[in-house]
Amino acid sequence: MIEVFGGVISFNVEKCWYLDTAFCGPLHSLKAKMGTNGAAAMIKGIAFGIFALALLVLFMLLARVFKHQHCCDAEGKSRTWKTKARGSAEEMSSFGVFPTLVLCICLWVPIALQNTIVAPCWECFDFEAAAVHEIGHILGLNHPDAISPATIGEVTFPTGSNVYSSYTAANNGMKNYDSKGFPKDICMEPWEHVTEGVYPAADDKNADTGVRQSIMYSLTEHNPKVCLTSDDIEAIYTIYPLCSGRALPSSAGLKKGEAGNEREGLECYKTKLYIGAVRVLIYIFVPILILLFVQILILACLKQHHDAVVDELKDSRADAMQVAQKHKNKSVDMENRAVQIQDALSKQIETEDERVEERAQEMAAQMIQAKMRGKMTRKQSASRFGEEKAGKMAAAGQTRRGSV
Repeated sequence: MIEVFGGVISFNVEKCWYLDTAFCGPLHSLKAKMGTNGAAAMIKGIAFGIFALALLVLFMLLARVFKHQHCCDAEGKSRTWKTKARGSAEEMSSFGVFPTLVLCICLWVPIALQNTIVAPCWECFDFEAAAVHEIGHILGLNHPDAISPATIGEVTFPTGSNVYSSYTAANNGMKNYDSKGFPKDICMEPWEHVTEGVYPAADDKNADTGVRQSIMYSLTEHNPKVCLTSDDIEAIYTIYPLCSGRALPSSAGLKKGEAGNEREGLECYKTKLYIGAVRVLIYIFVPILILLFVQILILACLKQHHDAVVDELKDSRADAMQVAQKHKNKSVDMENRAVQIQDALSKQIETEDERVEERAQEMAAQMIQAKMRGKMTRKQSASRFGEEKAGKMAAAGQTRRGSV
C-alpha cells in the first residue's frame, strides 16, 4: 500500500495547448462519431472546396475584367494605365457589394477557420483536461484504455487492470448509500468488494477501447469536455469511500434518458472563458470588417471619381448650353432678317407691276417726246435747208446776170 501525500504536475511548454474546452467540445464529439481522421478529412474537404470554388470564380472575373479593360480590344489598348485601372475598378464594383463581399469571405474564412480555429482543436492539447487527468494520476487512477506496467527509474511495477466496485458502480456516478444493503466493511475494506473488468451494465462504453468514458483516457488531445464521468467518480469514491451516510458525490437533478425514463445525471460546473469566441472574432470577423472597409474605400474613390466626371460633364453642359444659346440668338436674328428680307421681297414683288407700268409710261413719254423733238428738228432742218437753197439759187441767178 502506497500513500500519496503530494505531487508535482509539469506541462511541456513546447507543445500546443488550448484553454477553451467548451469551444473544441463539439469538434471532439464529431471526432467520436466519425473518427479523428474522418472528421478532419470532412472539415478540410469542405474548407478547401469552398476556397477552390471561390478562387475559380475570382479567376474568371479577373479574366473578364482583363479582357474588357486591358488587352483584347482597340479601346483597351489605347487608354492609359490610370484609365484602365479606373475602368477595372468600375467593372468589378458593378458586380455588387454583397456578392463581392461574399466572394472575399469565401476566399478568406474557410482557410482561416481551418488553420486558426479547427486545427488547434486537432493538434493542440486541452490544458484543463490535462490538469484534471494528471490530478487523477496523483489520486491513484491509471489509463483505463491503456493499462500497462509503470516504470520509475529501474523499478517496474506490475500491470494494473480495469476494476469496478459492485456496490458503487452505476451509470450516474454512484448508487445511493444504503446501510442495510451495503456490507459493513465497505468503508474500511473497499478493495474486498472490487471486481476485475468493466462494469457490464454500463451504457457509456467506448466501442473502440471497450472501456467506459473517462477523463483518464491516455489521449488528452481529443477530450470532448473536462468534466468527470460516472466511471471517474465511482473510481475516486471506491479508493476514497464516504461513510457519512451519503455516498452520492454529485447531487445532480433528474434528466431524461434516451428511452424517456428519468435518470440521475452528473453536474459539471464549467466557467465559460469565451476564448474560442475571441479567436473567431480576431481571425474571422476582424478580417471580414477589413475586407468590407477596403471595399467601401474603393467604392468611395470610385464615387469621388464619378463626382468629378459628373462635375466635368456639368461644366461641359453649361458651356455647350451657352454656345447653343449664342447660336440660338444668332439664328433668331438671322430668322428675323430673313423675315424682313422676305417681307421686303414680297412688297417689291407686289409693287413691281406698278413700277414696270410707270417705267413703261415714262419710256413711252420719252419716246413720244423724242419723236416730237425729231420731227421738230427735221422741220427746222428742212426749213433752213430750203432757205439756204433759195439763197444759193438767188446768188447763182445774180452771177449769171452779171456775166451777160
